[in-house]
Amino acid sequence: MSPSDLARQLAARRRIIDSVCAVCGAPIRGTTYRSYCSNRCRSAARRQRLKDAKDQGENATAKG
Repeated sequence: MSPSDLARQLAARRRIIDSVCAVCGAPIRGTTYRSYCSNRCRSAARRQRLKDAKDQGENATAKG
């Protein structure tokens, strides 16, 4: 079995699902681990996570 044949078999076994983008709500179709429709939404989510983490850090120091 050639490596190409093996890769085709593995690709055929991947589970494809329909979902919605976690940022903009656009419908997406992909493997089970896909959460965003584009790099733009992926980057926006990362920026929001970093901002939230920074805000959490500031709130923790302000309380103490």
